[in-house]
Amino acid sequence: MKYLMNILLPFFLTFSSISFSQTIQWENHYGGKSLEDVYSMIQIETGEFLFAGASSSNDSLISNYGGSDAWLIKTDESGEMLWQKNYGGSDLDRFNAIKSTESGFILSGITASPDNDVSGHLGEIDYWLVKVSDDGNLEWERTLGGMFNDFCEDVTVANDGGFMIGGHAERTNAAQGDTFGDIDILIYKVSPSGEIEWQKTYDKSFFDRLAKIIPTSDGGFLIGGTSYSEEEQNNFWVLKIDAFGEMMWEKNYGGSDADVLYDLAVTSGGYFLGGTSKSTDGDASSLSFGLNDYWVLKIDEIGNVIWEQKYGHEYYDALKTLISTADGGAFLCGTSDGKDKFESTDFWAVKVDENGTVEWSKNYGLPNGDFFEAAIQSQDGGFVLGGTGQISQVNFDVNTDFLIYKICDDNVISCRPNAVSFPGRIETISEVQLSPNPTSAKLFIQFENEISEVLRLSVYDANSKLLNQSKITSNVGVNNHEIDLSAYANGVYYLELESDQNRIVSKVIKQD
Repeated sequence: MKYLMNILLPFFLTFSSISFSQTIQWENHYGGKSLEDVYSMIQIETGEFLFAGASSSNDSLISNYGGSDAWLIKTDESGEMLWQKNYGGSDLDRFNAIKSTESGFILSGITASPDNDVSGHLGEIDYWLVKVSDDGNLEWERTLGGMFNDFCEDVTVANDGGFMIGGHAERTNAAQGDTFGDIDILIYKVSPSGEIEWQKTYDKSFFDRLAKIIPTSDGGFLIGGTSYSEEEQNNFWVLKIDAFGEMMWEKNYGGSDADVLYDLAVTSGGYFLGGTSKSTDGDASSLSFGLNDYWVLKIDEIGNVIWEQKYGHEYYDALKTLISTADGGAFLCGTSDGKDKFESTDFWAVKVDENGTVEWSKNYGLPNGDFFEAAIQSQDGGFVLGGTGQISQVNFDVNTDFLIYKICDDNVISCRPNAVSFPGRIETISEVQLSPNPTSAKLFIQFENEISEVLRLSVYDANSKLLNQSKITSNVGVNNHEIDLSAYANGVYYLELESDQNRIVSKVIKQD
């Protein structure tokens, strides 16, 4: 097999000399007095974020049902918590994935509980599918699986409004379809109300683990996971199935050591595959950096490798999330040990172009160590990173929280701070108010200024494209100005009011 591969020297020069434009817009951590872990997140159309995971705390913030509960929190665009809810029973409960639906949200995870929010407990650990309203109220829930351990990893929304739920099942049995290996990939297709329509198991070797399901343009799905052999040789395993679960093609990728897939993404002309690699041969013959590296492949629509590339440091780097970006490249994030196994772990974000060449990379984290789990691209073109942050430790009593960073390119209009004083200058404009907001046509802008000056008023769309720019004269004190947005389509826009001294960026929603 032949494919394109980046050459060492250009990659290393790019990696070492890049300047970083990604800045932290905000960071926050959420949790109680015990252990919280975030595993999935989304941003909804109105801008708020939802973070899903697990909590073991039982305190003034969280009333735990027992063991570990599934935990869901909603925040505003700035990361301020709006509400939080826990779900589950007296044993282990956890959310691993969340998606938006036409009304509310669908969450998938695992449960070992036989009581409270959980009905129909089937085995030791079950798939757990939970539908909640926009306010987080439980609407319905289903357990799926067999007599033993079934680990649900992902859920996605199908074209008919139903759901595809996937994971891996231990010692599959008649309740799950045919049995092949000791642990197989197990997929359920359910209706919009959670009723099983069909189920399939897929087997490659001794242990097959699912990581991700994504819908494809033909109405089918791409499944990504890892095939583990008894000889401890692990490979990426990718399966293309149709809308009814029938196999269209499947392929393995890797070398002679451990290669583990964690994420998939659709890109122009095919797909990105992302995970970790210890191999130095076979499909993973590009330059290795440490004991374990980020590993990314681009494949075409029938699974042929276009290029593959590793990224890393001298010790351990574990890629967990890969996001396809509008420029044809990808955003990568995971956990890094840096240059020494005794250093604390950080989130490590890397942006690559369409050929896999690094454009920038940056670390984020707390002093005590952090473990990355999930990321999304936000509506303003930035990224939200989430994982587990160690907040404190007293003897063996460890307190961890959901740890969230919102990062963004400060060249993007919507990522600029709401008020910026340029170096060496004073802040003159303040108290900007927009009304009505949302607006269907006219927007009234009121602000205060400490001096008389000419200001630039710019209107940008959500993609930072400049739509209109004008000059207005402001006086000392309160100023009022009016603009007409009736010609613009419904959506999010940004107004930038800028002087020689400072600027203020405000968001407005056009809504007929």
